[in-house]
Amino acid sequence: CTAGTHVCQACATRFILSIIRSCLNLLILSLFSTTSCFEKNPEQYLEWSRS
Repeated sequence: CTAGTHVCQACATRFILSIIRSCLNLLILSLFSTTSCFEKNPEQYLEWSRS
């Protein structure tokens, strides 16, 4: 980093935050999809969660 450690830290923090945000979005999406799946057919979902 030629601009100095402070700028570097800010960039790294922003990068990490964006990664965390995208990960959270994926988690929320998967949670919503599983709940909707469960509402549609609970028996199959229970079988799938058991295996």
